[in-house]
This record gives sequence, structure tokens and C-alpha cells, in this order.
Amino acid sequence: MHPSRSPIGLSKDALTASSARQKQTIMQSFILALLLCAGIGFDPDHVRAADYEQSQPDQIVLLHGIGKSSRSMQKLANNLERAGYHVLNLSYPSTHFTIEAQTAHVTPLIRSTFSPSITTHFVGHSMGGLVAISTAQNLPDFSIGRMVQLGTPNFGSEVADWLVKNPIYQRFYGPAGAQLTTRAQKPAANARLPYELGIIAGSATIDPISSMIIPGKDDGKVAVLRTVHPAMQDHITIAVAHPFLPGSAQAGSQVKYFLKHGKFNRN
Repeated sequence: MHPSRSPIGLSKDALTASSARQKQTIMQSFILALLLCAGIGFDPDHVRAADYEQSQPDQIVLLHGIGKSSRSMQKLANNLERAGYHVLNLSYPSTHFTIEAQTAHVTPLIRSTFSPSITTHFVGHSMGGLVAISTAQNLPDFSIGRMVQLGTPNFGSEVADWLVKNPIYQRFYGPAGAQLTTRAQKPAANARLPYELGIIAGSATIDPISSMIIPGKDDGKVAVLRTVHPAMQDHITIAVAHPFLPGSAQAGSQVKYFLKHGKFNRN
């Protein structure tokens, strides 16, 4: 016997199966529409924000040394911007307050400019490297990538020891100047940092008088051995004097290399 057929030649079984598939498709479409209307499983704003953040370059905070301004870091800022980074070159009242107060000053400037979810690096010259460490600790919700210090007195400076009681030094360098002595700066031997730290020390000088009181190699302000940090990832010495480190092409090249690779270029 042949199965009964519809006027268009389809069997009843085929019609039943086709009808079931249509109903399933309609039901699936209806449920999907409800989910989309309720915002379940698809958040276009979230997707756009995620795509935007992934497309953004890494962020870099530049912090100048004591008695300087952002102008002293501008050449390095330009160098890093050409390399594709989003750079925040800050000026702050480095001679007016303690390092802790400097941290409190720059932290909201960074928060108002940079996104916590985008990798943020720090580069600090001299005392700026100390402010960088303090500020990074003050941004626990930020994705901190790497940090480079240029001639930073992590263990203080004999020059500061020699001048700290001088009224002219006290007037010019303020409370932070007293924090740059070898007694004031002593990182803990077991110090740990949640990011990679690279240190560039200078070994040339334009200040022979200061160099006379600094033991070993120095950059005219800080001994090479006092730039080290117990938690550093890498350390390199270049023949550049302390005030010229931020503008040095060699230092700039090493900064970019460390930010990319987590080590300095010795080739």
C-alpha cells in the first residue's frame, strides 16, 4: 500500500516533520528575542568597551626628578609617543612636599587620565623613580606593567648626606630633599614588587666636586651601587651624567627595550 499523499505530493509523515521543524524554529526565534530584549547573554556596550580597550596602546606615566618639571622629560615623552605609547608626562611640586605627599598629588591626575584596565607603565628620573614606586603602590586596581628608573637613589645619595643640613639645600629642595639621604632611603632586603623593575644608572659626571664624595662609579649625584633595588628585574649602567639621563638617546632606547621585553638590550 502506498502512504496517503497530500494534494502537493507530500506524505503525511513528511508534513508532520516539516510542521514540527517550523514550530521549533519559531519557538527558538521567540526565546532568542526575549533574551536579547532582556539583555541576557549579549551586552553590546560591554563588547564595544572590551574591543576599545584591546585596541588602546599601553599607558606610560613619566615622573621627573626633584627641582625639575615635565620639560626635563619631554624628549623621552616624544620618543615613547612615537613608539606608540599613550604618555602622561606629569609636572608636580617636587620641592614643596614629602615623597608621600607627591604621591597623593599625582595619583588623582593619573586616575583622571588613564584607564585602570589598560596596562600602565612608569618611568621616573632620580627622585621621580621613588615617587613612581610609591604611586604604583597607591594604584592597586591598576594593571601595572613595568617600571624603569633613571639614576634613582634607591639607597639614597652621599650628596644629600653632605648637604642635608645646609639652609640653602633645605630651602631649595624642601621636605623631599631630606628624604634622599642614605639614612632615609633603605629598601627592605626582602622587598617585593608586583611588577618588573628595570634600573638605568649613569656613570659619567659633570660635577667633579660631588663625585669626590661619592664612592665608586657615579653620575655626579648618585653612586651606581645606590641605584640598585632588591626587587629589580634588571640593571644597566650607561656613560651619561645624572641630569642628562632623561634626554639621552641611549637611555631612551633602553627604556623602550625594557618596557617591551622586561630586560635591557646588551647586544
